Amino acid sequence: MNKKITRNLGPAASKHWLWQRITAFVLIPLSLWFFVSLFFHGQDSYQDFISWSSTTLVALGLLLFLIVAVAHTQMGLQEIIEDYIHGSRLKKGLLLMVKISLWGLLVLAAVSLIRIALTQ
Repeated sequence: MNKKITRNLGPAASKHWLWQRITAFVLIPLSLWFFVSLFFHGQDSYQDFISWSSTTLVALGLLLFLIVAVAHTQMGLQEIIEDYIHGSRLKKGLLLMVKISLWGLLVLAAVSLIRIALTQ
């Protein structure tokens, strides 16, 4: 490995590493809550599930789970692309595509959650 390149990453690399760990740590209780909730509400009727998911606390929990999961996924995919894709243009294109698609899906999911919460 080229030590000059590694040294030049400096604070940006350590900040990225730290945020990956923080989002992973935050995802542990959020994922447990999410999957336990799906276990208990997965067999509900459509209307019951919508009523449950439209409560303020649940909607905020779902939104927080989505935000943290998308941020963690984006950072992980960025790490993989930066490590294994060597063409500069291809790397930049893939990073942009990942960022736009993930954050676009997050916006779509957030708008859907807000719409569900406001219509109930």
